[in-house]
Amino acid sequence: MTLKLDTVTKSAINNELARLNGELMTHIKDLEAQNSELRNTNTNLINDICSARRDAGEEVESRWREKIKPLEAQLSFFKQANSNLTNDICSVRRGIGEEIEKRWKEKIKPLEAQLSFFKMVNPDIFTSMQAMYKAAMITYPVPPSRCPFRDLEIVQMTKTVEAQLLSRRKWYGKNRHYLYLPKRTIWCESQYQVHLLGFSPMKCYDESYSGHKWLDNTELASKCHGRQEFELFVDYQEEVRYAGIYRVKTLCSPQGSTEMEIPPNISRQEILDTMGLYDDEMIEDSNMKEQFRTSGGEPLVECFGLQCVGFNEELYADLRQTWKRTQPVLIGHSSVAREPPLTRLDGETGRTDIIGATGSYYTANITFPFRTPS
Repeated sequence: MTLKLDTVTKSAINNELARLNGELMTHIKDLEAQNSELRNTNTNLINDICSARRDAGEEVESRWREKIKPLEAQLSFFKQANSNLTNDICSVRRGIGEEIEKRWKEKIKPLEAQLSFFKMVNPDIFTSMQAMYKAAMITYPVPPSRCPFRDLEIVQMTKTVEAQLLSRRKWYGKNRHYLYLPKRTIWCESQYQVHLLGFSPMKCYDESYSGHKWLDNTELASKCHGRQEFELFVDYQEEVRYAGIYRVKTLCSPQGSTEMEIPPNISRQEILDTMGLYDDEMIEDSNMKEQFRTSGGEPLVECFGLQCVGFNEELYADLRQTWKRTQPVLIGHSSVAREPPLTRLDGETGRTDIIGATGSYYTANITFPFRTPS
């Protein structure tokens, strides 16, 4: 009986343990299922987080690129502008430097050449002072617009030039001035005949001046200052030709002056006329021999350089046209000279109007453009 009870008890216990074990296994399976579900959830969450991060990063990068793109474009523009500006500055500096050097060389070259001539230990190698001045003047450049003098044509005759072309009334108040030294100029070289030497008396005689009648002559000396320019007219036999735009240069060396006696190829009478001594009586009254005792009573002159710096094509063309119109024309079997009419200046334009032009043929009036050539 006791054995049977023990057997029943053990069986009950085993059954209970089996039940509990079954429940435990079921619970474990449930836990494993929950664990698997949690793992899946965690994996999905991690994937979602990574995806969200990736999407967020791409969006941020996209927005960043959208904002940075115009900034990069501006930066590229400014870099290019800065590069262009730098190149322009370098180009301007280089151009200014070249221009300064060019102008410096243009100015210093003739000065150095002149100085070298004037400082020569033995100037006697030159045949004369005149030859030395010629050698100094030919160092100046020849303007491209200036053709050889032999190719220039007549614009007036010597006997009529002062009345018809070079009267002060016609040129008064204009921004251009003329220079005419009849029989008082010498070409520095014979091939192109561009630059010249001009001679002016050292003194002039003035009858109207009370007391000291002999005065210093500043005819050419006053024209050396600044950058004054003059339309130069030069004689050729009985003709007058327009030579171009000139500047007057002093040829004085630091050690002395260009004072000399009248050269043999310069007209003594023209020098006397410039001095105001027009006849023998005035020469006698002026006591010229006493005034120029050091030179044996002969007047002294000063030599100046006449440098060609350009050519006024418009003025030359007008002068040539006017000259052609005033030449003789044939009427039947005889020739009639065209006399230019009396003229007056138009103060506004610098041109002339015909006054009282009569006759059966056309008469031209003289025109002056008075423009500074480019």
